[in-house]
Amino acid sequence: MDIKYNQTTASIEIKDGLKNHFFIVKLLLIITFINAVLNLSNAQVAFGFMKIIWLFIGMVAAFGLRNYFF
Repeated sequence: MDIKYNQTTASIEIKDGLKNHFFIVKLLLIITFINAVLNLSNAQVAFGFMKIIWLFIGMVAAFGLRNYFF
């Protein structure tokens, strides 16, 4: 974290890398959602315990993405 005082405008500038953090979280949520959709799209395997887990993970990722974009 970098904190600087700007005397000309009498303000404090804080560079904490928050923009990079939000980008990484969005990217990981997108990858997780795509992975969940791909795991659920396999029609050859019966709907079982692992499909329920991937459905839950996909729903959490979709909810997180909705919160970040809206």
